Parts: sequence; C-alpha cells; structure tokens
Amino acid sequence: MLTKTPTVLAAEVIGLHKSFGSLRVLDGVNFNVEEGEVVAIIGPSGSGKSTFIRCLNLLETPSGGSLSINGRNVWGEGRGPSRQELQALRRDVGMVFQSFNLFPTHTALENVSLAQIHALGRGKKEADARSFELLAKVGLAERTDHKPAQLSGGQQQRVAIARALALDPKMLLFDEPTSAIDPELRVEVLRVMRDVAATGVTMLVVTHEMQFAERVADRVVFFADGQIVEQGTPRQIFHAPQHQRTQQFLSAVLEEEL
Repeated sequence: MLTKTPTVLAAEVIGLHKSFGSLRVLDGVNFNVEEGEVVAIIGPSGSGKSTFIRCLNLLETPSGGSLSINGRNVWGEGRGPSRQELQALRRDVGMVFQSFNLFPTHTALENVSLAQIHALGRGKKEADARSFELLAKVGLAERTDHKPAQLSGGQQQRVAIARALALDPKMLLFDEPTSAIDPELRVEVLRVMRDVAATGVTMLVVTHEMQFAERVADRVVFFADGQIVEQGTPRQIFHAPQHQRTQQFLSAVLEEEL
C-alpha cells in the first residue's frame, strides 16, 4: 500500500482582515498554499489581490486574523514578528513588484548582488558570481554592466526577478509583474516566470495575464470585494466557473481581449 506524502503548507492564512481607515480591503480571507504550488490570483481592480500578497510578507500589516509561513506563526493572536523574525520572513518570501524598484545608479549585476551582501552576508565575489549566474538564466548575460535606464522595461523586470531569486526564497510573490511593461515586452518576462515555476519554488502571482494563469498555474484564485469568491484548477475556473461573480469577470475580460 502506497503511503501518501503529507501536505506541507508554505503558507496558512486564517480570517485575514485589512482595513485602511474605514475602508475594509480584506474581509476574513482563509487561504492555504502548498510547497511548490503555483497559484494565480485574479480579479477586478480594487478587489484586494495586491494587498493580500503584501500581507504575506508583512509589507502591509494585517488588521486581524493569523498568518503562518513555513509552519511558523508570523502574525496573529496579538503578536507580530520581532525585527529578526521580520528579516527572516523577507528572506524566505521574496517579492517582485510591478514597478521594478531597482537602484538607478547601480548596474544590473550590482542590483542583484547588493541584496545578497546585505541580507545574506555573502562576500562580494560570491554574490557577484551568483548574480551573473541568475542574470544569465533570465537572458541578461550581456547586460550585467547596464544600469536600469539603459534597459527596457522587460529587461528591468527580469533583473528584479533575478534579484528576488538571489536570496534563495522558499516562496515568491509577484504583484502584477507585467502591468508596467509594454505589451510586446511582456512575453520575455512571462517566459522567465514560466521557467521559475518549473524549478518547484512556491509562487503566488497576482496577474491580469489570463493565458499565463491558465497555462502555468496549478490553482487559480478569484478575488472580489476583499474575499476569495472561487478557486480551483485553471480548467475549472476558466472553462466552468461556478460563481456568477467569476463568470461576470471572465466574460468582461474575454470581451476586452476581442
């Protein structure tokens, strides 16, 4: 008789709330993600998607609920992390933003190395070797000495992905990583993200790229009004959505793409 491998949770979220003043952005979200799972998070603007993933590494402080990462409680029951715990969390849970957030006065290589030197304590030689390896992996071996202003939007985002990977995170969060990139350049970033997904790292991707979500994700989560309305396999969500709100959203998206 085969023994089933126990499920290992990369993140467990229970009753997560987030308010900005009187505006409630997240309204009691319950969510689990398994190690190695790729989850695409979709939904209309203002639904709470970006706020949700920013809560996962505490870039946004939850207003209520509990959050566990890799089996460790990092928020809840009236406690938040210490400074050391927060630093460890940020190393384990990397983030790729829509606006790149690169240092404009540093080269691509330096942008990737600085994070390793300061967060991991690596020496410059070791950090630069790792940076070059990752920049080559994302197709930028010949752009390592270029500063952000000398790179296209797609290239800058690939540098940002290499920087996140350089910290060897256990989970990667992507906040609409192609939204600030010209449409013709998105394909290069999406290709790199597909390659990253194939390595087995846990990924949560807030995206408007429905084809990417359908082809790459293990699970698709639909957010609306600060709640998870529906979730399932890409086939279930895109071809047989059960909730009227999901159907309405996907119908609008498909009509927009025509």
